[in-house]
Amino acid sequence: MQTRTTRRSVLKALGAGGVAATTTGLLQQGQTYRIGSAVSNSGDLAVYGQRHERGMNLALDRVNEAGLKDGGELEVSLEDTASAPQTGVSAAQKLVNQEGVPLLIGAVSSGVTVAIARSVTIPNQVVQVSPHSTSPQITTLDDDGYVLRTAPSDAFQGAAMAQLALDEGIESAAVILVNNDYGRGFADVLKSRFEAGGGTITNMVPYNSGEASYRPQLNQASQGDPEAIMFVAYPESFTTMARQAFEMGLKDQVQYVGAESTLAEPIKENVPARALNGMIGTTPSAPTESDAWESFVSAFRDRHDTEPSVWAAYSYDATMLSALAIEAADEFDSSALRETIYPVSRPEGETVSSFETAKQALQNGDQIDYSGVSGSIDLNEDGDVPGTYQWWRFEDGDYRMQGFLDVEQDSETTTETATGTETTTQGQ
Repeated sequence: MQTRTTRRSVLKALGAGGVAATTTGLLQQGQTYRIGSAVSNSGDLAVYGQRHERGMNLALDRVNEAGLKDGGELEVSLEDTASAPQTGVSAAQKLVNQEGVPLLIGAVSSGVTVAIARSVTIPNQVVQVSPHSTSPQITTLDDDGYVLRTAPSDAFQGAAMAQLALDEGIESAAVILVNNDYGRGFADVLKSRFEAGGGTITNMVPYNSGEASYRPQLNQASQGDPEAIMFVAYPESFTTMARQAFEMGLKDQVQYVGAESTLAEPIKENVPARALNGMIGTTPSAPTESDAWESFVSAFRDRHDTEPSVWAAYSYDATMLSALAIEAADEFDSSALRETIYPVSRPEGETVSSFETAKQALQNGDQIDYSGVSGSIDLNEDGDVPGTYQWWRFEDGDYRMQGFLDVEQDSETTTETATGTETTTQGQ
């Protein structure tokens, strides 16, 4: 079945009058269930927007092949956030206020997700599912259960990155971080866990996206002679940093350690391999030996002729979780979806990984536990999911996975960091 998604849905919904008919209310025979998606199709995080659409569309195909209850069909209206909070809020307002969607998938940037949540979804009591935003600050939003995510919090990845550096014998490091919720939240946990393990952070250097030069930040990070520079940086910005650091001769002086946002095809394509060789980093990972992941990879490869990233898997799971909430609900409105989206992910139910199996179980009146292609989607009371991480090394012109990291969760550090993070959403 050809998936009806993104801009085709917008045009169909608007019609000649220019105002979309609401799709909320009691469930009806053969109803079209329209939800929204606000992600980065341009800006510093456009590569993640592309991954999102691929994963989301694959899930839509599988949902619509089976069909929602009573012959219903799932459609998605897509809006571009341009990787910026203000644009993201405008995109979400269009989807919620004009199209009346009861559920919104988005965004990519944590700063954009938080801005949308505070300005649009929480005030309007609309369910918001983010497949990409990882800032610990999202955990502590006063959202009454309306904001959740399928990607794990950076409270886990910050600890994973610190553990990798310590395991590699790094004793001192500077951190260059994007100046927004994602960067600050990640870097706060990274610093806390690295220092708790005996390491020293010599400098914390924030940057803003979209600058032509990051030489001042690179010079500042190199002060104090750190053994490593840790990059919590977005792909477009890090591409500029890596080129300029190579020109400055910095590459031969320090070890590079990168967050998951420095693992991206555009970086590899636009930075000389010798400017990255030897760099190490962490990335969230799916359970790569599970049947659900292998099935997802096969379908994704057949459709796109490339391997999926875990971010496409998070988007697949966010879409599937949304469809299951619709399937389980008696009404198609935000209040009902908020009440059903948590239980369909909980371990008390029958473990299911396909929409067809889940749909049948729900029709039989059984509880289900959706097990995602990206791993466990057991939502806790804060709307967070567990995380699994691998570490990688850049060598021979490519990113190469080295193995999984065994990282213990530090709930006390996580809570303190999340509640202590600044609340501004400046930057991407």
